[in-house]
Amino acid sequence: MNEIIPIKSLEIKIDKNSKAPHVVLNGVDFINEKIGLRGLQIVWETNKGEIPEGIIRLDLFQREDSKCFREISISQSFEGGFIKRE
Repeated sequence: MNEIIPIKSLEIKIDKNSKAPHVVLNGVDFINEKIGLRGLQIVWETNKGEIPEGIIRLDLFQREDSKCFREISISQSFEGGFIKRE
């Protein structure tokens, strides 16, 4: 059974001295929880002259016990959610 995890908040910090971005998804710190980031994709389209659309996809590994890893993919689209229009 696949669990759907909505993206409510996402923080990404990129440091030139780090091997991977520091990710906090819905308040869960990947470093503190020992969650491995496999991939991060952000697509943002503004050149169509319409309402901007964004897509975020996270691929990660989560350790369930000392021997098993669970692979999780989270993908969500946002229509006009990143820019406040007046």
